[in-house]
Amino acid sequence: MIEFCIMISTFLSITVHVLLGVLLLARYYMQGQITKRKIAVASVCGVVVAVILAICPLSQLQMIYLETLLLMVLAKILLKIEMRNSLLVVMLYEIAIWLGVFIVSVFCSLWWNSQAFMNTAHLHGQLPVWTVHILFVIILTYVIRNTDVGVKEAFRITTGIAIMEMFATVAISGMEISYIPTDTVYMWLIFSIVLLMNVLFLYIFYQRRVEQEVVRLKQEQAKLLERDYKTLNQAYEINAKLFHDFHNHIGALQQMLAHEKYKEAVDYLDALQEPVRGMTNTVWTGDDTVDYLINSKMTAASECGISFHAEVEFPHNTNIRGVDLCAIIGNLIDNALDATKQNENQADRKISLTIRRIHQMLVIKVENPYTVPIEQKETGELQTTKKQDGLHGWGLKSAKTAAEKYDGMVRTTCEDNIFRAVATLYYEGVSRE
Repeated sequence: MIEFCIMISTFLSITVHVLLGVLLLARYYMQGQITKRKIAVASVCGVVVAVILAICPLSQLQMIYLETLLLMVLAKILLKIEMRNSLLVVMLYEIAIWLGVFIVSVFCSLWWNSQAFMNTAHLHGQLPVWTVHILFVIILTYVIRNTDVGVKEAFRITTGIAIMEMFATVAISGMEISYIPTDTVYMWLIFSIVLLMNVLFLYIFYQRRVEQEVVRLKQEQAKLLERDYKTLNQAYEINAKLFHDFHNHIGALQQMLAHEKYKEAVDYLDALQEPVRGMTNTVWTGDDTVDYLINSKMTAASECGISFHAEVEFPHNTNIRGVDLCAIIGNLIDNALDATKQNENQADRKISLTIRRIHQMLVIKVENPYTVPIEQKETGELQTTKKQDGLHGWGLKSAKTAAEKYDGMVRTTCEDNIFRAVATLYYEGVSRE
């Protein structure tokens, strides 16, 4: 009966161990929600490892190697994380777990004066295993449920665990415990140092990844701004050409009117208006650049057979720069245009832009129906539906970056087949005198 309980406990602890590792990798690399299928696959792999250990008992060091390899493979298959990228996180997790088990085992054996706690094949030896795993379940549950837990706080927790385990191992190394081989103590002492270094390396790599992300975001922002300003410059060039040729056009119109060729004069005016038909006289915000951007997007939507409705209430004389407004409005509308083009039903080919001021807050909302399913990552970020590489995803990041300059944010929701992107900005009034 006792042997059966030990076997069941071992199976369950290894399964929990593998599941915790997969959840940790998903949380660190922000690789979306853990579905029931992924949980089932991880559980089966845990059972397989337990069976291997039951048939062919391994040393604790060999067990660490086996579980490290398994978690790296699962990261590749289930989470699409390259094995070399997951190595540091998996090593940190494995060392932290089993070093914790060793420490708890030693202190339990000293407290109750029993060597049975040092042997996982004994029922008492399962107590340290479950104690450590339950502690890690509590910590990881806290981190996963509290999505506002930042990277710095997560690394503080990890560093705290690594330091406590290292001090505990150093304390054990100073004790003379006859039933614990000196080589075993030294091995875990080395692992404790490796654990602390692993945390440091992981933090350095994360900072490097963040810096690369910022650099890439700025590059993509520059591309997006260049694209919009090229369009704007084309319109200005057209206007400059028309102004340059203005006296010639006036002379031609005078001749037509003098000879009562009214129809020809109307046709001539229509031809002059054609190049700037996209740039209407509608004033939305009072900022020429932003107004032209909105009008040009409406023209682009019309050319694609998409209905575009806009309601704008914009405050005058604010500290919000036109370039930031263009980044927010332009990118949100571009995403809506890309999504709406995929709708085959004409009734679903529509976009709504609403800009409202609420006290000292500006709310920019873009809505559009969608037909292609939209997946969300665990962090709430949208999973792109585009297959090709390009600027997709960066537009939304650019809009968020611009909104954050004004203590604002960009939120996206999907409800009743309506995709909604809402940007909020806090502004201050400024004098234009």
